[in-house]
Amino acid sequence: MGRRALAVPANVRHLPEIDNLVKKSMEEFGHIDILVNNAGTNPIFGSVFKMNEEVWDITMGLNLKGYFFLSQAVGKIMRDEGGGTIINTTSVDGLRPGVGAGVYSISKAGVIMLTQVLAQEWGQYNIRVNAIAPGLVKTGFSQALWADPTIAKETENNIALGRLAEPEEMADAALFLASEASSFMTGQTLVLDGGRYASVRTLLKTIK
Repeated sequence: MGRRALAVPANVRHLPEIDNLVKKSMEEFGHIDILVNNAGTNPIFGSVFKMNEEVWDITMGLNLKGYFFLSQAVGKIMRDEGGGTIINTTSVDGLRPGVGAGVYSISKAGVIMLTQVLAQEWGQYNIRVNAIAPGLVKTGFSQALWADPTIAKETENNIALGRLAEPEEMADAALFLASEASSFMTGQTLVLDGGRYASVRTLLKTIK
């Protein structure tokens, strides 16, 4: 497309790597208009009885701490430049607990509140902050779920649109939030689950 791109490897659990990411971006482009926080992890799938301190620290560090401090670093730049847009990737599991994803769900609920807090505080600087809450999307992150025919079929049966989401559909939502089309929207979470939680076919399950 003829666009300039810069890849900067970074683990956003670690603040020095966040600082380096922001520094390199500013050196290359001179300004930051849009930040999309899209890092995420869920190291263990199962009961909360199985979760230890390491799982908690890794999940919260990447899914929530990283979002907070990267937003803080970029927010200072946006404030000084007259505004910008921040888009956080949360999850429907942050609205209702995901089966077997207890700590992940807690972290994603935190992202929703982070979105509201930043929107409330930074609106005065013309910084808009919104979030996207996907359901099951066909990405590498969730491949263990959608690549399993049984899980994929059961999930599709509980979605009003009858199919899983494609990554491009999440990107389109991010483009909307980054554009002037959403210029009076901040502090909001867009739920992109194909109508899963609106569907009468949704089943409630428990784990042991």
